[in-house]
Amino acid sequence: MKKIISLLLVFTFGLSSCEKDDICDANTPTTPRLVITFYDADNPTVLQNVKNLMVIGKDEPAGIIFNETATDTTKYLANGSTISIPLKTNAETTTYTFVLDSQNDNPAAINTDEITFNYTHQDLYVSRACGFKTIFELNPFSNTPPITRPFVQADTDGNGLWMQEVFVINPKIETENETHIKVFFSSCLMVSMVLVQAQETSTTIEKKETVPVKPKTETAKPALQEAKPDSIKTDRYGLRVGVDLYKLTRGFYDKDYKGIEIVGDFRLTKKYYLAAELGFEDKTTDDDRLNSTATGTYIKGGFDYNLYQNWLDMENLITIGLRGGFSTFSQDLNSYKIYNPNPYWGEQPSIVKDQKYNGLTAGWLEVAMGLKAKVFNNVFVGFGVQLKMLVMNTKPDGFDNLYIPGFNRTYDGSFGIGFNYTVSYFIPIYKKKTVIPSIKKDAPKK
Repeated sequence: MKKIISLLLVFTFGLSSCEKDDICDANTPTTPRLVITFYDADNPTVLQNVKNLMVIGKDEPAGIIFNETATDTTKYLANGSTISIPLKTNAETTTYTFVLDSQNDNPAAINTDEITFNYTHQDLYVSRACGFKTIFELNPFSNTPPITRPFVQADTDGNGLWMQEVFVINPKIETENETHIKVFFSSCLMVSMVLVQAQETSTTIEKKETVPVKPKTETAKPALQEAKPDSIKTDRYGLRVGVDLYKLTRGFYDKDYKGIEIVGDFRLTKKYYLAAELGFEDKTTDDDRLNSTATGTYIKGGFDYNLYQNWLDMENLITIGLRGGFSTFSQDLNSYKIYNPNPYWGEQPSIVKDQKYNGLTAGWLEVAMGLKAKVFNNVFVGFGVQLKMLVMNTKPDGFDNLYIPGFNRTYDGSFGIGFNYTVSYFIPIYKKKTVIPSIKKDAPKK
């Protein structure tokens, strides 16, 4: 029993230290950029490559990096028919200067245009690791006061507009998989790129050695044992009530958690027990991208089956059981940050939301494994581990339930893990006596 307790201690505390990596997957759609595609003004259906185009944000010291692998000024140059540029997530206008053929030795050949993009934006929840993203919509045209346009174009160098025509194709900027703006101009450039990769693999083969088998030797037969008299075992039936010490003491060292759980079971038969847990939790999830608080109560009910065969007058348990859980709670979105994989305009500060979602519910099933060891008269110490599957989850509009009281965190998917460390007191109600027959052994044959 002591070995089993030690193993469960190591396992449960190991579970408490495991955390999912807070890394936003690169394949997750996040804050999109404005996609601009260039066409030949003389042949509008033909794509046109820009030459050494540099795009610089207003009041910014450097341009957008188009070539991340470059180490010199060429990292700021675009040579192709399509570019993607980030918009400000905390404003409704973004101004860029577009410098065509910026590396030309003849200053007169360099042409600079300026465009200010006008838009509205909306923040959408993505995930715990990614936080929120921002999507944009370019303003519609309006020639009546107040006059609004999706962009304002200006010739800043007096060389004329090299962007001869600019058209909005898709005003909604939600992904980078489509063109939002088409630009027509007269210019040509060819660009090429070669990428070579090589991989090597190796395999190893291990040889197995054979070990000779020693011949079996005959063992001496045990001597005749005398038969022992039958034993009478008294089983007590009653109610056991306790508290989860882990939840009760966690608040002393974790400022983001408050909770309590009352546990109980009632012995129905020799092996089966009715079991239930009732609790309250207040858990704040404080991550790099968001801060939210879940507060609520929960109840779990089911049964346990005792797998342990006790000796006389012992009442230890090693159990496996099934529970059904239900929680009613609220979710507070305290603050969040916009995840932008292209932070050209710098990291934006946290946005204080302070929005509360009430009336949320969740339900789950769980397989519970644990043990209870009698340490004093009627006093038991126990460990329990639960494997959970979420079957019902009412999510708030525009957000998610990152933590459900009684179920634990939800960002691992529909499956969860929990554990408890309990101290309980047994209240005996009645007793049953069981006769344990002795084992009689025959004398060995000569």
